[in-house]
Amino acid sequence: RRRLIWQLVFVFGTLALLIGLGVADPQLTTLFSGTLAVDWGWLMLGILAMVAFWVFQAVAYATAARVVGARTTFANHLRIAVYGEYYSAITPFASGGQPMQIGYYMRYGVSGAKASSIIAVRYIGYISAICACYLSAMAMNGSVILERYPLVFWLTALGFLINFLSIAAVALLLMRANLVRRVGLWAIRWLTRLPFLRARQERWIKGFHKGVAEFDVAAECIRNHPWQCLLVFIALMAGVVCQFSVAYLIYRALGLAEASYFALFAMQVFLYLAVSFVPTPGATGASEGGFYLFFAMVFPQNLLYTAMLLWRLVTYYFGLLVGGT
Repeated sequence: RRRLIWQLVFVFGTLALLIGLGVADPQLTTLFSGTLAVDWGWLMLGILAMVAFWVFQAVAYATAARVVGARTTFANHLRIAVYGEYYSAITPFASGGQPMQIGYYMRYGVSGAKASSIIAVRYIGYISAICACYLSAMAMNGSVILERYPLVFWLTALGFLINFLSIAAVALLLMRANLVRRVGLWAIRWLTRLPFLRARQERWIKGFHKGVAEFDVAAECIRNHPWQCLLVFIALMAGVVCQFSVAYLIYRALGLAEASYFALFAMQVFLYLAVSFVPTPGATGASEGGFYLFFAMVFPQNLLYTAMLLWRLVTYYFGLLVGGT
């Protein structure tokens, strides 16, 4: 509980700092005074897009639950989706979401083994959706990002590669599970030969066996129920599209219409992958800086800070408010 309190202090402290840094921005004062021309219809669509993201997540959880034979209400799946986003947002590397989701599933009467399988199936589908969005973004706007920000381009490519390797590992589990176990154990033993890692060998091996067992069950579900798992992927893809559409809806809310939806969608995908390495809760700091870097190409300079603040409030702090209550 003490750690959670400090994490929340950090998260909302950064929000206060963010607003404090922008007090001198004349556009920010017009936003709060009501004199800035904001189309509240578009802004409400941005909020609804985040709600739709949670609903599609819940649909994916409910579908995965049917695959593994777990039963609970759709309302509970929706709570699980919101709680997962909440705890991921307040923990470094988004590490708290999945353990808390398993704990809540068990509270709702789902066994730990089935809960782990649901989370694993959802993880596979979500990473697949992110990879599909990245490939689409590359086709739409990859050359522009490479030309203007080559370092960021390769960072996002590295993020895609790491996520893609997760999918490749699942594909290997589908076909050659024993090979995955042998290679993984060999890699852990090789790494823990280093003196400063030697004490972690047993813990890493135990965690590896647990993770492989969970994903092995998920791989078996995919193998035995391919069409239902395809529905999980479709629901998650729809959710990701809603989530990555918020930047465009903020763009329209500020009265802008020159840039295309696909350009802002592609930038949002690149931004997501570029900050995925940052260990702070919610990638705080990197997300705001990344927004400035990517979206300076489409937002006028005098509206850039206001756009970033609105985007962060909708995509991050709105989820904290809903999940925390």
